[in-house]
Amino acid sequence: MTSPARRDDRPESALTANIREMCRPGGLLAPCHLEWISQRGGRGSGTSEGAPDLILHRRGVTHIVECKRPDGGRLSRAQIIAARLRWEDGGVPTYVVASEQEFADLCCGRLAPWRDWE
Repeated sequence: MTSPARRDDRPESALTANIREMCRPGGLLAPCHLEWISQRGGRGSGTSEGAPDLILHRRGVTHIVECKRPDGGRLSRAQIIAARLRWEDGGVPTYVVASEQEFADLCCGRLAPWRDWE
C-alpha cells in the first residue's frame, strides 16, 4: 500500500526564504543577484500594486518572479494586470513559482513564462 501524497502547505514566506538561501553567495544557484520586494507595507508603502516578489539577475538575464504557496496560491487581480502590462508594454515576462524546484528550473531555462490571461 502506498502512502498518500503529502500536501505542501508551507506559507509563501518559507518558499521565498529558501529561494533567497539558494541565491546567496556560495548558494546552490550562485552566482546570481536576487532582489526581493517587501509587500508588508501594502497601500501607501511606496510599492506598486502588483509588484513582483523577486527580481532575479543571472547570467546577463533579468527575471521577474512571483512566488505562490505550494498548495495552490493564486495571483491577485493586481498581479495579473501587472504581469500582462509588463509583457504587452515592455516585453518582459513574469514567472510564477510554487516550489524551489520550479525556481531552479527557471534559472536553468526550463520554466515557461506565465501568461494565463490569454
